[in-house]
Amino acid sequence: MSTYVFSLNDISVEDGSPVVSVNNSDSFFGLIEGSQLFIAGKLPATIIDHDTTTKTLTLKYNWHQGDLSNVAAQVVPIGAVGVLLQALENNRAAYASFLETMADWSGDINWAQLIDPPATATQWPDFTQVTGTLGESQLPSVASTKRDVMRVSPAFDTSKGRQAFEHNHYDQLAKNVSPLPPTIGPLKPVEFHFDTTQKKTWVMWGHSGEDAQPIEQYLGRRHFYMADSPLLIALDDLFTGTITMRVYVFHVTIDGVTHLSGTHEIKGLPGSPTLTLGQWVTFNASVTDFDEIGTDRQGNYFYGLVDYISLSDGRFADLSKPYFPRIPQLNATITNTSNNASNPFIACNQRLDGTWETADITPNTPMTIYSGWVQNGRKFTATNVSGGNDRVEFFSTSYLDGKTVEYAVALHSLSSYTALATLNSNANAIDVESVRVFTATSERLALKRNYGSLSGTAEVLYIKQLIPEVS
Repeated sequence: MSTYVFSLNDISVEDGSPVVSVNNSDSFFGLIEGSQLFIAGKLPATIIDHDTTTKTLTLKYNWHQGDLSNVAAQVVPIGAVGVLLQALENNRAAYASFLETMADWSGDINWAQLIDPPATATQWPDFTQVTGTLGESQLPSVASTKRDVMRVSPAFDTSKGRQAFEHNHYDQLAKNVSPLPPTIGPLKPVEFHFDTTQKKTWVMWGHSGEDAQPIEQYLGRRHFYMADSPLLIALDDLFTGTITMRVYVFHVTIDGVTHLSGTHEIKGLPGSPTLTLGQWVTFNASVTDFDEIGTDRQGNYFYGLVDYISLSDGRFADLSKPYFPRIPQLNATITNTSNNASNPFIACNQRLDGTWETADITPNTPMTIYSGWVQNGRKFTATNVSGGNDRVEFFSTSYLDGKTVEYAVALHSLSSYTALATLNSNANAIDVESVRVFTATSERLALKRNYGSLSGTAEVLYIKQLIPEVS
């Protein structure tokens, strides 16, 4: 007959059922009838049978304390508490005898007339007077007196993976690191996916790539007013005074020559200020009877970004918010001379390094795709491409003039060499299958062969325009 406490770390029982299931390999061989089942927060139950083959315990009475699943319990065999129960029974019998004697007694009680009375016959017993002791190892964890706060479940080792108890739960999420964004979900969601190319963390809630939710890591969000076509802001009334603007100039055309850098006169801005291209600058201009911002009415236009516009009469427009087609703070309307009604305000997110990035601007259909290439979504496959003009070109040269564009491309099944060309240079040649991130400034963006014939697949992950932090 066993007198040891059994620790069962994973049991389940349904309300109204006398059967307790042991869900793991914990042994209860040698358990005897009458043992007590202790579960944290529940009244103990008496066990009358057990089966080590089916891994079940049978209770004396049906369980009526609610469904329990995957909880910890301890079994205290009757042999470990028998001595205590017998001592309490002895005390009860002695006290009953005492009351019976008192009923027939007259006069003063003289305890000396009792032959060899036990100490428990003259006073309430304490545990030092009970024959036999219970060691701490024989007590259920809920009865431990060595902690200020009672334990409600046994300790567990988190290094052994997933374990669950009624009050303690440990579950470490799976992690996946890849240069590509998630495409196929994990076998057992939830999973963290870290995209080393975009430096972005995704939470995979389901079994497909469509169930991926990115965890954004941006400092802020705003809009920029971007003039990359003949665009102007028309004031409702003529204005005389001082105009202050903070701008970023993409490019300027002088005598038919397009300039992408240096310091030049910008005739499309009020007062035709002399500004440095490719950086944020603030200027003031005094004007008379002025009503159009963005053109000099001589065919010259401003191409770039505007952060704010301030007029000396108190009008001020913060263009980090989208206003289209009206800018009410200026009493003005945005007009596109090409009759294009597209909104010039672009939404941007600020990276941790301060740089602003647009959303993905990869066109669904490239500007140019030559016969040697086949498009399938964002994957472009070349087969034995050898011609000098065999390429995929996403944007025109003029569209990118003065802009900074970042693009990420993954090369698959590559044979020979390839390049993501900026103009016709080989600076971005890739000779191994990998994921690469490139930055192109003032140049067209094209997937094209490098030397010799080319076979392979280029997958465009994203193309984004970058804008320097406003200073």
